[in-house]
Amino acid sequence: MSEPKKTKTRRYVLTNNQTGDKRIVNAATKSQALGHVAKTDWSIAPLSIDEAIKLTREGVDEEVAGDADAPEQLSLQTGDGN
Repeated sequence: MSEPKKTKTRRYVLTNNQTGDKRIVNAATKSQALGHVAKTDWSIAPLSIDEAIKLTREGVDEEVAGDADAPEQLSLQTGDGN
């Protein structure tokens, strides 16, 4: 029997832009590395109408994923400019 193919991975350094904390993550992609770190610091759930009203009243603005003007919590840096 042949062994299953191993996915190539690389190490990424992830830097929290607010605290400067750094983490090294071994992952197949940048997205996988970011997802790994984000799930330890963030939780996600669908937004209810009541919570939307509450957050809007508190001054929380909506962000659009992929929007260049959206704040970034973590930046991905690699040695080869990726």
